[in-house]
Formats: sequence, structure tokens, C-alpha cells
Amino acid sequence: MNAVYNYRLVALSVAIAICAAYAALDLAGRVTASDRRLRAVWLFGGASAMGFGIWAMHYIGMLALIMSVPMFYHVPTVLLSLLAAITAAAVALYTVSRSHMTAKDSVFGSLAMGGAIAAMHFIGFTHATGRPLAREPTFQCSKTSEKNSSTRVYEENFATLKH
Repeated sequence: MNAVYNYRLVALSVAIAICAAYAALDLAGRVTASDRRLRAVWLFGGASAMGFGIWAMHYIGMLALIMSVPMFYHVPTVLLSLLAAITAAAVALYTVSRSHMTAKDSVFGSLAMGGAIAAMHFIGFTHATGRPLAREPTFQCSKTSEKNSSTRVYEENFATLKH
């Protein structure tokens, strides 16, 4: 299977990741400095920024991959992957925004963040398919190249027979 990348979408994906990380870390500082009532609001904002950023970076990165087969994703499963990213980002930000943080807290926050990215990735790919799912809400995440895969395979095999 041949695939190429749309480098503009790759750059957009990286830019979103940078902006989301900056926003989340800024909000994490506000969580630490705020009083008890506002702490939950800032934590929710930081977790949402980081979770949405991870999620958007991931799916825009997948959109940047142009394959010979269109990819479809089950919408409820994709939204569940977003919830996983936001929840784990909340755990990580809560862990690192304490007034006193130990090395153990740092390791726990890092594992929570890594777990968030892995969970979001695998949940999102659970229902990824090369064809639309019957009677389920789906969206297409990648463009196909100009020629479909059967035409490309035929031309590649014919070219090897000619030489």
C-alpha cells in the first residue's frame, strides 16, 4: 500500500500540540496558585486544553496520511478516545499541580499522560476501518490518492512484466 503525507497538515498537527501544551502548562500554574474553589475550574480548563490538543494532534496527523484506501472512524468510539485523553490529562495535571511535588508524583503524572496518549490511540483505532460501518455514525479521516489501490497494483505488476 502506497501512502504519502500532506506536510501542511503535519505542521498544523505539531502547531496544535505546541499551543495545547503551552495552554495546559499555563493553566496548571494557575491551578497551583488558586484557592480551593477555582482550583477545579482551572484544572478542568487545563485538562480540556491538553486532552483536546492531544486528540486533535492525533487525528489531524492521521488525516495528513494519504493512503490508497479511505479510512472511516466510528464517531462514538472517537468521542470516547477524546474523553480518555481529557480524563488522563486531568489526572496528570492534578498530580503535577500540587504545592509540593516529589519525584514519585512526577513519575505518576508522566505515566498518566503516557497512558492517556496510548489509551486514546488504541480506543480511536478500535473501530477504524477501510469501509463505512453499516448504520453507524462514521466520518472519513483520510483522502485517497488519485488512483485506487487495485489500479496501482495492476500497473505495478504490469510494469514488472514488461521489463
